[in-house]
Amino acid sequence: MLLDKASAERDVASAQMPIDNIDGLIEYFSQNDVRNSDPDIRAIITKREIAVGYLSQANDAIAAGNYTLARIYARNACEKESESYNDTLIKVPQVKLSKVFPPHQIIMRRFGVLDSLSTHT
Repeated sequence: MLLDKASAERDVASAQMPIDNIDGLIEYFSQNDVRNSDPDIRAIITKREIAVGYLSQANDAIAAGNYTLARIYARNACEKESESYNDTLIKVPQVKLSKVFPPHQIIMRRFGVLDSLSTHT
């Protein structure tokens, strides 16, 4: 029983670490004025909040002595965190690129239009 509790607590603690990483990336978006204006960022934040909810339920299950349920909630939190984190990793390069080039220049550069125009001036 004690070993089962320790195992559930370890799973919950392991699930907390990725949330801290996601929080750091969300802070990056906040510093770059993207957080409130981008629907993708709002979706990332929503997934993160769902993961936090699962972790809260996992802690409640541990307190109630239901260690199997706690591990299930911790696993659900990890799945939602993975979605959020992967979405975040896709979004970071887009944000960095849009700070360097306006969106129309990103498209033009992607297809070589901007580069060919700059060689003719």
